[in-house]
Amino acid sequence: LAYTLSKNEEERKALNEINNPKIREEVIMTLVKAHLKTSSDWLLIYDHVNNFIELEKYFPCRPNAWGRGKVIVTSRNSTITNNNFLNHSMNVGELNKKEKLELFLKNINKQSPTLSSSSQEKIEKFLEKVPPFPLDISIAAQYIKITDTSFSEYLNNIQENVEEFSNTIENILKDSVVYSESRYKIVTLSLRKIIDTNPTSIELLVFISLLNPQHIPKDLLNKYKNSFVVNEVIHNLKKYSLVLYKSDSPFLNTSEFSFCHSTEEVALPYLTKKLNLKPGVKLLKTFATLLDDYIETIILQENLSRMRVMISHIKAFLSHDDLLDNNIRNILKNNLGYIFFHLGDYAAAQEIF
Repeated sequence: LAYTLSKNEEERKALNEINNPKIREEVIMTLVKAHLKTSSDWLLIYDHVNNFIELEKYFPCRPNAWGRGKVIVTSRNSTITNNNFLNHSMNVGELNKKEKLELFLKNINKQSPTLSSSSQEKIEKFLEKVPPFPLDISIAAQYIKITDTSFSEYLNNIQENVEEFSNTIENILKDSVVYSESRYKIVTLSLRKIIDTNPTSIELLVFISLLNPQHIPKDLLNKYKNSFVVNEVIHNLKKYSLVLYKSDSPFLNTSEFSFCHSTEEVALPYLTKKLNLKPGVKLLKTFATLLDDYIETIILQENLSRMRVMISHIKAFLSHDDLLDNNIRNILKNNLGYIFFHLGDYAAAQEIF
């Protein structure tokens, strides 16, 4: 930025001749501040900030030194919004049906095409199976546009050949204007960082990934690991924007949290491969026993709202058929039957029993 703002070759030459890194940095900062101060209504964008501490000394915070302007910071780290230097924040969440269609069409064709009702319906059905975020919609549109891949082929690749297809996407899109880092790479890299910070968190992450990604009770996780470990893992999931907020307020419900289905679809294969999980291993039996104890507790408490939430979690756990042996399946099916019985759905309970 200092070189770009330099008014003449003399200023650029002066920057090149400074060998001392500390002095050079001070001169660069002074030059940038001076140029911004003489301009009015400037906009400075810091893109893809991982940690605000790394940015802090380069961040305009005093108008008498930097002049008057606006700053935008983009980041995957959702905890960055807690910083006092930032006045407003906007969370980019899931797109609705209309937004997905509009973004897809903009990426396919810069002009707004006129679609027949059958073509629009076909695209909308395709987009229902693509993660509902700007990144995923843009990448899908650009990839299909460049390679002329069919919708069915694209969906098959993102479901069946996740890692290999992720690398293919990056190679094909690296020269295009669209951001080419795939969801697979973003999620797996984030999980790797969380595990590197605390290696014991991997088992808790596996447990979370085996459940329904919506409305995961923190008190269930606290039965497996103490609340300090659970809070640290959830904090790190928030840090890498893997936790999904349904409201503008992250404090709406601190007893549970949710994340996107597409995150789970990437996380579970990655984590099971990393731990080499196979049917009947001790860890899976531990998870099943933990669920059994938790359900017994909420039934004794007559906690009907929590029982309703647990139906989706048991069904999700049971859906991972390739990881479960008959003993674990029977324990969980019994639990499901007991919950339906206590909720008064006797037909569903009888069918399971």
